[in-house]
Amino acid sequence: MCLGIPMQISAFSEEHEHIAHCIQGGIKREVNTYLLNDKTLSTGDYVLVHVGYAIQIIDDDDAMQRQALFKEMNSEKMTKGDKSDA
Repeated sequence: MCLGIPMQISAFSEEHEHIAHCIQGGIKREVNTYLLNDKTLSTGDYVLVHVGYAIQIIDDDDAMQRQALFKEMNSEKMTKGDKSDA
């Protein structure tokens, strides 16, 4: 199983055909869209990103639900004082 982060496409690279500029929670990343080469992508679309690659297009509702789940998991980790990263 892999972890896909929902990110919104904010722009497309003018220099590289398969690169989209994506944003999630203020974090910006360049994302390779080659795996979705057979799909039509537009600015504003949400994609699931895994290790720098867009692996799936998702709708707005799905993206919002996943973002809420990640926020909830993060707040629970902070509340419990998880020191697994230490």
